[in-house]
Amino acid sequence: MTHSEFAERTTQPIYKRPRVLIADCSNELRNSIMGWQNELLCEMVICDDPDSSLMMAAGRKFEAIIIGVEAGGEERALNLASKLHQLPDKKHVPVAFLLSDKSSESIIEKAQPRCFVCFEQPEDFEAMAKISNRLMIFEHYNALVVSSVAPVTAKLSGALKDASINARCSLHPHRYLEFLYDFEPEVFMIDAELKSPTPVEICEKLHRSKRWNSMAVILFSSSGREIETETLDRCQAAASIDLTDVEKTGAIVKGIARDVREKAQKGTENDYLTGLPLSNQLYEKYVPLMAESKGSPLTLTLALIDIKQLKDVNDNAGHVVGDRVLTAVSNFLMQRVDGTPAMICRWDEDEFVVVLKATTEAAKSLIKNAILDFSLIKIPSYDQPVRLRAGVSSFPDDAASLDALLDLAAWRLHTAKKDPDGVCFK
Repeated sequence: MTHSEFAERTTQPIYKRPRVLIADCSNELRNSIMGWQNELLCEMVICDDPDSSLMMAAGRKFEAIIIGVEAGGEERALNLASKLHQLPDKKHVPVAFLLSDKSSESIIEKAQPRCFVCFEQPEDFEAMAKISNRLMIFEHYNALVVSSVAPVTAKLSGALKDASINARCSLHPHRYLEFLYDFEPEVFMIDAELKSPTPVEICEKLHRSKRWNSMAVILFSSSGREIETETLDRCQAAASIDLTDVEKTGAIVKGIARDVREKAQKGTENDYLTGLPLSNQLYEKYVPLMAESKGSPLTLTLALIDIKQLKDVNDNAGHVVGDRVLTAVSNFLMQRVDGTPAMICRWDEDEFVVVLKATTEAAKSLIKNAILDFSLIKIPSYDQPVRLRAGVSSFPDDAASLDALLDLAAWRLHTAKKDPDGVCFK
């Protein structure tokens, strides 16, 4: 299928621009944002006053909210944020305050909940682009729930969803390790009533591996009994929760997840521009997973992806536009792998690594379609299509180690540069 034929057959949006509500900004800031509208990689919905902001927020989905704050107007801004968070489905939407005076920050930061963040009012497009990027990766947490009682997992999943926590549930306790590698949760919630393996056996195994040291364990009892202190200690659990008070569960788990994330970020470097993990995290995740997979049906597909014209973009349009291309690729790839166990890393100046845990056929289809689709995306301030290319290798069919997979993918990437579709699988 040619690229034009594939484009004609595409029925779903290739890239969904995140929607951001702009509320209660000064005329000057509002006019600036309107001028930057077409250049940003998200859709800005601008409202003239608090009442129209509330009406707009009530009727549409937003990934983030931005509120302007003039000196002396901190209480007004906090009051509007509070009203917005009281709307259905808006309780945990991140709110950014754009401060005209930095002294307002101390007042705003005393507010709760902590999904508030402050930025200085942007003076140019690049500052606004960085703010919108920051909001798109703000406060996303994962929790894995393991129990053999389906109604309990459903109840917990609902409570976590209400707190904007992405929850996965497993009714098969013996598969917990597979879920952990797939999902990378900040919090692991374990039913204290499990018999085989028991919570203590699970936690003792986890604690023998440094891989899971930063993850928090929370225990709960599907039968409603009180969990013994000895069990909590042996599991090194961060907390236990009472299922009779499920309304508090989301807030408790979110607070623990936030602490886990903050501690992890202090010891981990991510790419400053895209927010993606760097290569060391790829090794930390997949080397032990591949080593432990002997005898199991683990299938991984690795794609080394590069940006064909990044040097030309930097030379002809400037590094600011080049950075915009890198951000667009990052956001696009994250959207494409959503729902599939995966990891995306910033690899080199113009390269990314994507690892997918899926059937080889499904993974290759996802990668090929992504490579074809990206050239249809309009990059702000650049009038030429930007193309991606990918070299792809698979575990265990092509190689048995991560380095061997990367070497093979790099070799195939050179071949992909000569292929019209820009992808090489063998």
